[in-house]
Amino acid sequence: PPSPHPAPSQLASSSRRLPLSSCPLLSAAACARPRAMGDEIEPAAEGEAQQQQQGTKAIPVAQFIEDVEAYCEGKDVDAVLKGFQERMQQYKFLEMQLTQRKASLMHKLPEIKKTLDLVRMLKEKADEGETVTTDFELSSGIFAKANINKPEYVCLWLGANVMVEYTFTEAIHLLEVNLSNAEQNSTTVAKDLADVRESITITEVSMARVYNHDVRRKRMAADAAK
Repeated sequence: PPSPHPAPSQLASSSRRLPLSSCPLLSAAACARPRAMGDEIEPAAEGEAQQQQQGTKAIPVAQFIEDVEAYCEGKDVDAVLKGFQERMQQYKFLEMQLTQRKASLMHKLPEIKKTLDLVRMLKEKADEGETVTTDFELSSGIFAKANINKPEYVCLWLGANVMVEYTFTEAIHLLEVNLSNAEQNSTTVAKDLADVRESITITEVSMARVYNHDVRRKRMAADAAK
């Protein structure tokens, strides 16, 4: 049986079904229903891109306080500082989530690119009628040479031990869509991460300015009472 997590170079010796590298960004939505080879392939990462876009709009942006005295007038400074601290915790949590997501995308992008290049190479070999020689994994760490004559289909790992068979044209289209969405998500996450870090800096500055203003106000009040 094929390994649930094959390396990018793993190929099967069958010319009918050819398992390729694992592609983490391929969504299970691509195999949610039985499909004929002529059916239109839905973009696997489209829902992920929409979710990321909605998440971007939900990120609050910290506003720089121009006039600290006017901002704090009639307010409890302790409550204002507590509000800043709560907001800081929210920004820190967002920063952690976005950092993890960025690292995940940086790991997935090379995998998709390698898989796409491999499928294109196999399609080119098949169109030219050439035999593909590869190493087929018999078990962990044990490989054997295999010759693939005129491959027609490719099987892509979708995750959770799920593999779906595609024609070369379908597989290339699906991988190109996922690659495009992953690159867009990577750009969006990088921008969101920069915005969150800027908001953290602004919030830290605001906390310091409000605290210093409160200290000055208390000293002036104490001097006036003498």
